[in-house]
Amino acid sequence: MTKLDKDKTLEPSVDGMADEILESEERFRLLSEATFEALIIHHQGTVQLVNKAFSTEFQYSQHEAQGMNIVDLVSVESKYRVLDNIESTENELYQVTAARKDGSTFPAQVHSKVIQFDGHSFRVASLRNLTSFFKAEEAIHRIEKRLIQLIEGLPIAVLLVDREGVPRYANAVFNRLFSVGIRNIGPGCKDGRLSESCRMFVKGTEDLYPYDELPTIKALHGETMTIDDMEILCKDRRVPVEVSSAPVRNATGEITYSVTVFTDITDRREAERSLKEAEEKYRSIFENAVDGIFQSTPEGKFITVNEAMAKLWGYDSPEEMIRSIDDVAQRYVNPWIRHEFKRMLEEQGTLLEFEAQVLRKDESRMWISVTARAVRDHEGNFSYYEGTLKDITERKFIQESLRESEGKYRTLVETSGDTITMLDPEFNILTINRQGVNTFGYDSMGEMIGISAGKLVAREDLARANENGRKVFESGTIRSYELNLKKKDGTLFPAEVSASPVMDASGKPASLVIIIRDTTQRKIYEEKLRKINAELEGYAHTVSHDLEGPSSAIILASDTLQLLLDMPASPKVEADIRQVVDTIGKNARRTSHLIRGLLDLAEAGQQPRIVSEVSIQEIIGSIEKERASEIEEKGISIDIKNDLGVIMASQFHIYELFSNLLSNAIKHNSNPEPIIEISSIRDDNRTVHRYLIKDNGPGIPDSLLDKLFLPFSKGSGGQTGIGLAIVDKIVKVYRGTVSAYNDNGACFEVAIQDMDPGRLNNPDAGLS
Repeated sequence: MTKLDKDKTLEPSVDGMADEILESEERFRLLSEATFEALIIHHQGTVQLVNKAFSTEFQYSQHEAQGMNIVDLVSVESKYRVLDNIESTENELYQVTAARKDGSTFPAQVHSKVIQFDGHSFRVASLRNLTSFFKAEEAIHRIEKRLIQLIEGLPIAVLLVDREGVPRYANAVFNRLFSVGIRNIGPGCKDGRLSESCRMFVKGTEDLYPYDELPTIKALHGETMTIDDMEILCKDRRVPVEVSSAPVRNATGEITYSVTVFTDITDRREAERSLKEAEEKYRSIFENAVDGIFQSTPEGKFITVNEAMAKLWGYDSPEEMIRSIDDVAQRYVNPWIRHEFKRMLEEQGTLLEFEAQVLRKDESRMWISVTARAVRDHEGNFSYYEGTLKDITERKFIQESLRESEGKYRTLVETSGDTITMLDPEFNILTINRQGVNTFGYDSMGEMIGISAGKLVAREDLARANENGRKVFESGTIRSYELNLKKKDGTLFPAEVSASPVMDASGKPASLVIIIRDTTQRKIYEEKLRKINAELEGYAHTVSHDLEGPSSAIILASDTLQLLLDMPASPKVEADIRQVVDTIGKNARRTSHLIRGLLDLAEAGQQPRIVSEVSIQEIIGSIEKERASEIEEKGISIDIKNDLGVIMASQFHIYELFSNLLSNAIKHNSNPEPIIEISSIRDDNRTVHRYLIKDNGPGIPDSLLDKLFLPFSKGSGGQTGIGLAIVDKIVKVYRGTVSAYNDNGACFEVAIQDMDPGRLNNPDAGLS
């Protein structure tokens, strides 16, 4: 804690108090009671008299204080100082730690003076409590510390000079900027060397800044000022600074300090330079721009326009255009468009590419595109509009032509029977026509936009589809390759695909146009055609080969019989005749069987004339009786697993269907213990009847599985190869399916539907 200097007296009235005490005790009492300080009169340390202020401060009554030793009124560490004062004959000002009656202490300043009274020496001591003083001093120190911290944190240089010109404080920024501490500035700033010490120059020259013009010096003479034409030499570069100085005055108005702030304005100077360059560039752009540049009032009067603006509107000069147009709305083909432009601009603040049609000087029409902003004054009112203007007449013509072309193209695309879609480089759908939405089973075009095209390709064909897509981007169009595609519900279908790249403005592929043709129906027709051709080939083969053999045998036997009949009768001739007749009979029966098969095959695909409820169980029983001898001979067991139910159908068709399937199972089952199982399979659709005919024979050769139901496809031991083809035709009449596979023997799975009697009148009902 800082002690007060001894030459500073807080309450000088004590000096003259002793003589008054000698003159009158009453006057002393009145004076001592009026003072705010504690007064003590003691003789050789023994208290003789105290005032009320003492009693208030020390908590002793005046009566209690009389006779006390004065050293009992201070702390232990202050007792020796008090004793020294008692022994001294000098007047003294010193500090002690005073002690109250309750033991609490407080810092105090004591002013002690010796007086003579009635031939004795007394000391009069005035005592002031310094607690508030020290608290105030501590608060000032804290404020000073925070102020210094604040100044040190500022990005500006600060210099404090007293009234004698002696630098008293400089912050860290000052030291860095000037590369010199306040000790190196000199003993004072009034010796004329401040500019030299701090290397202060007039901007753009090698001249030191004039001493008399320095803001620091001006401030010491009472002026407040700011300059920005000074440069500081900092290491190897000149730093432009803005300097502001102001005088600091005490309570009486005297100048005690000058405070100077130096701000590095390098960035500002650079900004000013850039602004100047920008203004020059703007002026160059304004005067040489191809587009029109303008400023206009909200009322439609042009304030300024550039040369290009005037030429676009057909005027000879900017001045002529400004002079000729008082309200630009009158030059709009539709004046209300100008009002709409104004409304939108003032609502939004800026407007991009606003299009309108205007009239040139010669009354010809021009389409313009305006980009503008609204500028407000300091009160927030719209002052003027400024912006740029382009002539887009040619572009509008092209857009209109393109719109017509796009309309024709859109009509073509939307009415196409093929799927037409466009993909981005990542093969995501950009657009697709209505046919495509329907083909893939989606609800809307929006549902398909953005999805990956790979989602529409069967897994086994995805790699090939991606490879072809990359080839199109790299090499160009690929036409007519086949893929299996996938609908939204997962259904697969065959398709023929063509792809072509769409180029951007630089000639690089930007997207793909894909044309997809669903070939499901074509595949069906091709399969039908293949079967028809196979049937025709089978017919031809049967007629030319299978029927030719028996016919030739019959002719040969007939010729032989004729020769034998011309021979004399004998047992040998008779035996030969019998053999020839037997040959003729066998070949005639074989020919009849082939013809019967051809007729059955032809009739199998025909719509029945009459349908009724047919019991499958009864049909199986009839077939078992017909084939009883063959079944018994091979030891075949026929096992009906469950109720086979009834079906609405032609009894002839159902008999032929199961007869051919059972005949096939009987004929080809070479198991020592042959079994044929017949069962009904449950189907969720009650109108669909599903059956499984399974044997435990060697199964179907893999080479025959894919052509088993083609007419005249014969395996080992087969006869005509017509039976399973008849099954296939009958099943299709009933809108069903038949399939064959191996599972510890040959398995045939049949699914047929009830024949609706209403379909009997439909001539195409049997087609599939």
